[in-house]
Amino acid sequence: PSDGSTAPTTTAQADSVHISADQCGTTKFCFINPPECNPELPNCYFMSVAKGNNRDYKFEISGSSNGYISIGLSDDKFMGTDDVYICVLGSSGKVNLVHAYTTGRTTPISRSLEAIINITTVYENGIIKCAFTSRNITTDRTYYILYAHGPASNGYIQKHQSDPYISQVKVDISAPTLALGGTRSKVVIKVHGALMLIAWMCIGSMGMIIARYFKRAWKGKRFQKKDLWFQVGWRNTGAQKQNLLLSSCAKTFP
Repeated sequence: PSDGSTAPTTTAQADSVHISADQCGTTKFCFINPPECNPELPNCYFMSVAKGNNRDYKFEISGSSNGYISIGLSDDKFMGTDDVYICVLGSSGKVNLVHAYTTGRTTPISRSLEAIINITTVYENGIIKCAFTSRNITTDRTYYILYAHGPASNGYIQKHQSDPYISQVKVDISAPTLALGGTRSKVVIKVHGALMLIAWMCIGSMGMIIARYFKRAWKGKRFQKKDLWFQVGWRNTGAQKQNLLLSSCAKTFP
């Protein structure tokens, strides 16, 4: 979610909502950060999905925030065209559930809650908690889980100030598994971009320089039945370029 306003939706307020990591990986899918934290305690960011009857899926979301917490079901590790559920704290102290979708780094667009039932929410001890049942999940797909939290003003979400937690791989939320969430660091993204520039602008251009200026200087000199300029300029540089590209991808996608 980014700067702007997503309209809050009135939902049932409970005196208490119990959210537990029990049965994670046994009867329900769970996403948690940091690992093995307790959803009932501060600084634990948690969501679970348990399959019910037919196409019913029960969601539980909790996390420390005085603004909002949200989860997104995404085809990639970036925000955009994602199905999003937002639990936002209003000015009255009540938590409202918003179903939305994103179109990039802009304000999520609200969706109808028609296919969502049994909504209960609460804000206690600095922790936002939401529980609801959704009937519009496409279960024959896998998703990256994106978990974001940030400030809100009078029930309207604002840009999150920290990077979202993202599942390391795509997951099947209908399968009872446990997924851990890491962050996609902006620093790592910049490092990746720098390495790509080095790979293509520096190492890649070396092959062209050698081909243009050393072809005549090394005329007649051969190595392994090939012209020396070709061996040095293309084969070796190509291997170095591939190695650097693979290394940069490994650093960006752990």
